[in-house]
Amino acid sequence: MPDESSRILVVDDEPGICQSCVKILSKEGHHVEYALNGYDALKMMQQQTFEVIITDLKMSSMGGMEVLRRVKESYPDSMVIVITGYATVSSAVEVMKTGAYDYLPKPFTPEELRAIVRHALADWE
Repeated sequence: MPDESSRILVVDDEPGICQSCVKILSKEGHHVEYALNGYDALKMMQQQTFEVIITDLKMSSMGGMEVLRRVKESYPDSMVIVITGYATVSSAVEVMKTGAYDYLPKPFTPEELRAIVRHALADWE
């Protein structure tokens, strides 16, 4: 499994969600950054590699499906975890078919987030 230098990017238009994810995952020793929209996230990905990208499905500018598609096109090795407050079976199926590693409905517990990220990093290697 990658060491504490694992890089994670959180993409959500709610600053509180981003800050919570950063706090939860930083305690695990990961380097965590966040972007408040998909455009900024893609710019950040051009500058550095992220093993895991956690993106909200519904955002005001570029939505999570578009972020997922672009990440899988340009950074196919990155693991994408989609989070959403609007979980449905059809959206879960769509994101998984598009290449997401996992799908996590909001609200989620810190342990649920840590477990999914742990699994993604284990599979990333």
